[in-house]
Amino acid sequence: MSTVKARGQITIVDLNDAKQVQMRFDISERVQIYNPDTKIHTPNFTSAPCVVSPKVYVTGNSSNQVEKLTALSYIVGGVTVNAGQTSGAYSVAAISAGGTLTIKQNLTAGSLKIVCKATYHDSDTGQDTTLEHEDAIVRSSSAGALFQAVITAPKGRIFDEGNALTSLQLVANVYRGGTHDTDGLNFKWEKFVATGGGTWQAVTTGISTVNGTSTLTVGVNDVLNFQSYRVVVTDGSDRAEAIETLEDKTDPYTVEVVSTTGDKIVNGQGNTQLMARVYRGATKIEDETTPQSSRKFTCTWFKYDKNGNKANWAGTASNVKTGNPITVAANEIDQKATFFCEVSQ
Repeated sequence: MSTVKARGQITIVDLNDAKQVQMRFDISERVQIYNPDTKIHTPNFTSAPCVVSPKVYVTGNSSNQVEKLTALSYIVGGVTVNAGQTSGAYSVAAISAGGTLTIKQNLTAGSLKIVCKATYHDSDTGQDTTLEHEDAIVRSSSAGALFQAVITAPKGRIFDEGNALTSLQLVANVYRGGTHDTDGLNFKWEKFVATGGGTWQAVTTGISTVNGTSTLTVGVNDVLNFQSYRVVVTDGSDRAEAIETLEDKTDPYTVEVVSTTGDKIVNGQGNTQLMARVYRGATKIEDETTPQSSRKFTCTWFKYDKNGNKANWAGTASNVKTGNPITVAANEIDQKATFFCEVSQ
């Protein structure tokens, strides 16, 4: 049975035949609980600020490349703050210091939207790439003794060469009305498995529960590119759950997906070729030019339409196709289409 080694995707409208650059956030606190009875925020950002750390990754390099940004700014709740500047309760470090956003103000609404815009400069090609990433911190307003689970990640949510971590921790706590609850709790950790329609499977190792706090330790080998985990907490008839996703940029294999026509097919004419290039670390080990007799990997392509729904390949009754490269005709694309590639061995 083949094993999936890496995953990648491309949307034919805005990706070009160059290195793919992605931005991610590590957010120290994704949820803040507010108790309207006691007027208490947990955690309290005025005394324990929330920190948002940008991460920039380039195909074939598992190190955070944030220092190669030439411009960086955040829009936080409608307020724009540039790198190296402060605006009220929001401050942004210089790019050379990581470009982190620090929030020293408690949330006053249901969520705080955070948008980061940046420019990445490729010193090899001289090309600039515009990046944008959006996320949010959620404010949960409890009604009295609401039973709620919260997951934090004290070491971050991403494995990369820069942090050289071999494990990350997901820490689960339970709150009733903003107060930490530690009595009579039962914790169950699960991971999401996409095969078979998608199921949550129990995790039985790497778990430590002490004084009402449960910690799941996840090794770097437990995460293939990305992996979602869920904690389910019960106390009698009370039940709460929370979900967190970890990413691994150090996996031995990564896949870059490129298109021969760059960002578009013009006026519904012609076709494009999609190509998968497999890397181990920074070294390309197989691509569309590798002779068939020397190939180690199978590339399986999944097609989705402009609305994100499965779309069959022309002339077939399936949205799945194998090969490298594959040809996509203009009539395969209605405004736009996304192609997801799994590389297996």
